[in-house]
Amino acid sequence: METHNDKRRFVAQRLDEIIGALETSAPGPGEQSPVPTSGEFDGSLVAAQRHRAEIETASDERLDEIAAGYPEIAAAWERDGSS
Repeated sequence: METHNDKRRFVAQRLDEIIGALETSAPGPGEQSPVPTSGEFDGSLVAAQRHRAEIETASDERLDEIAAGYPEIAAAWERDGSS
């Protein structure tokens, strides 16, 4: 059964992976982020780092918003994490 603590760890780990990828291939000015996002998320390194910093203290609702903002994280959670 899913718990938000499990999801918190899962999302944090996935954000760490995204941050690592962005650190090695951050887009230049005017380039699109290699990280797919949805909603108001822009896929920038700074935004991913900010979201990662939020994880530990985020409400359950905010945690869900952060996960949903990164479609790869949301899909991976549905596939791997919520079982």
